[in-house]
Amino acid sequence: MQTCHIHIQGQVQGVGFRPMVYQAALARGLNGWVLNGSDGVHIRLNGTLAAAESFAAFLHAHAPRLARITQMAVTQVEDHLFSCFEIVHSNTSASPSLLVSPDFALCPECRQELADPANRRAGYPFITCTRCGPRYSILNALPYDRERTSMAPFVQCPVCRAEYDDPIDRRYYSQTNSCPQCGIQLSWLDNSGSGEGASSLDRAVAALEAGQLLAVKGIGGFLLMGDARSASVVRLLRQRKNRPSKPFAVMYPSMEQLEREVHLSLPAKALLEGPISPVVLAPVRDPHSCSCALEDIIPGLQHLGVLIPYAPLLEAIARRFPFPMLATSGNISQSPIIFGEQKAAEELLGIADFLLGHNRPIRTPQDDSVLRFSPLSQQPIWLRRARGLAPTLLLEAAKHWQTPALAMGADMKSAFSLLHAGNTYVSQYLGALDHWDTQQQFGEVLRYLMELLQAKPAAVLVDSHPGYFSTSSGHTLAADLGVPCMRYPHHLAHFAAILAEHDLFSQPDPILGVILDGTGLGTDGQIWGGEFFQLADHRIERISHLSYFPHLAGDKMSRDGRLCALAICRGIPPADGLLRPLFSETEWRVYQQVLERRRPLYTSSAGRLFDGMAALCGLCTHSSYEGEAALYLEAAALRWLTEYGWENVQGYQCTWGEDGISVPGLLTQVLTDIQNQESVEAISARFHAWIVSAVAQVVQQTACTKLAFSGGVLQNAVLTELLKQRFTPDYTCYFHLELSPNDENISVGQLALFEEKIAFAEQG
Repeated sequence: MQTCHIHIQGQVQGVGFRPMVYQAALARGLNGWVLNGSDGVHIRLNGTLAAAESFAAFLHAHAPRLARITQMAVTQVEDHLFSCFEIVHSNTSASPSLLVSPDFALCPECRQELADPANRRAGYPFITCTRCGPRYSILNALPYDRERTSMAPFVQCPVCRAEYDDPIDRRYYSQTNSCPQCGIQLSWLDNSGSGEGASSLDRAVAALEAGQLLAVKGIGGFLLMGDARSASVVRLLRQRKNRPSKPFAVMYPSMEQLEREVHLSLPAKALLEGPISPVVLAPVRDPHSCSCALEDIIPGLQHLGVLIPYAPLLEAIARRFPFPMLATSGNISQSPIIFGEQKAAEELLGIADFLLGHNRPIRTPQDDSVLRFSPLSQQPIWLRRARGLAPTLLLEAAKHWQTPALAMGADMKSAFSLLHAGNTYVSQYLGALDHWDTQQQFGEVLRYLMELLQAKPAAVLVDSHPGYFSTSSGHTLAADLGVPCMRYPHHLAHFAAILAEHDLFSQPDPILGVILDGTGLGTDGQIWGGEFFQLADHRIERISHLSYFPHLAGDKMSRDGRLCALAICRGIPPADGLLRPLFSETEWRVYQQVLERRRPLYTSSAGRLFDGMAALCGLCTHSSYEGEAALYLEAAALRWLTEYGWENVQGYQCTWGEDGISVPGLLTQVLTDIQNQESVEAISARFHAWIVSAVAQVVQQTACTKLAFSGGVLQNAVLTELLKQRFTPDYTCYFHLELSPNDENISVGQLALFEEKIAFAEQG
């Protein structure tokens, strides 16, 4: 009997693909088998090549909604007669070369069953099916089958097994299938002991009602939770977590409650209710009528980070406590998210009053993904790429990349990337690598993913900054593997990341890269951050930048806005009277001596320019978390633009200095406005518009019609909106869509520079 083989690659495991193939084959009367292989889904069936191609086309068109097919091949093979169609055991003989499915949020069907008193899983906090539930966070090995996940110890009861074996059931071959009789058990822990069973949920709700704090084990780690309506609860969490002003996210029990309190665009609502279900920063409708303690949750800001219960345990809590809840990462200040019970007991019980855990292990930790949108055009801006997204990344540009490589990324917003077997994997956000705990977790996640994929990189790629942990550990790893270690400049990697995401390397026209960032070592030994590059003929050249100003006190500058203000105002005498009261006599004397040094370190950082502007405007002189000053400056600009109109803002005049776009020229105008007691909102709006004018000046100078934007400053939604208004539709503008503009994308850029063999001009 004529026999054909169909090979399907991409995100096709853990998404209900085999059951769909099985049902489709039965409906067509086809005989053969389907299995999960180490390189995707394999199907063998009886029939002509034309019939197999028709079946493959049907599968592509009707793939499960969570599937992402990258390649499909149909070939004729040796004849073999099959008597039926079946799902056969997975083949694990080869090195894995498939996309790893991320964790999926609770689907509408399971959410409904959870609330249905007549359903046997009513209230069961670990309900899942082929359309939802953990995947990446519970994998021990590939291919994706129950025995290779954290579900292996949980033997299905006869009823669950019947569902698992029933081709017409939604849980057919659902590897996470379980129920109250055979499934995962909750645990409860406080300083006096532990308990298990259904009473744990009752205790959790009682604790929330009493104004106490919980640490709840979610999909990728523990969340710290409490009543978001209570200012005293919010302040207690701030005190215990040593988090004086950084915003908290709030989990609403339903979309109906959420939409009453914040403005949600259709794209935002779709993402919240979809399989990613991230935290979305949304504008508050009316701060005075909001049920949350807003002034304590988002001090000085207008956007609230909101989410809905994405895991059944969170949904079960929300149904019993139907009010907004704080939902922030379960960690101590500056450390990564905690995902194991023992460590949670040791470290989180000092913050939370109780721990609500369970006995399904988390194999790899993940924070919630975080997203915002620009105010008018709704341009998506990912602030953190983690749960629901990692480690899958489909890049059109990467289809021809061949050399297996590991890119270590940068230190501030760390994430690494792997090119393995033709697929690109980007780790979840892993935090700042200047802390020992984060360094340890970075190493553990790296080892986990490399072992999961059986990856053997032929090169290790690092940032050119020799002081980065990611750089030094990359050199060590390369030596251990016996492979070369390649260094790449930080901001060129940013540019390459946006080029890779939009597959622009083969574009015939020159492309202008606008990279607005905080810190990165440049090829001239200075600290870059306000850069303009041009890609032409497979070569990148730095063509302009913000003019240099002194880089003071190393990393302290990013936290102390006074130093940024002092640096950007150097040589402008009127600034001294404004700035001197911000410093003690000793500080002023010391920093003046530093400024008078003959060869200080310089920076072109747009991020430090924002910090200095915020200090000059009196919005923030000391940041307690990364980006705090810039957020206040953005919020002030948004207030002006909302009141007076986006089309009415007039930016400060942009002038050129000896070494680029003149920062002193900007500051002279800003200081005049401050002396004239112009409003902070107006100054902030004019400053944002000045950045756009600076880009326009470079665009005019180069005559480029294609503009690509990246860097941490592009997390600013107001700036993104102003750029889109100024340059579209006359220019083709590229912004990140799936990657964050911040340093999380550096590792992807490093891969792109290596694989595309991009040349770049050194400056010294």
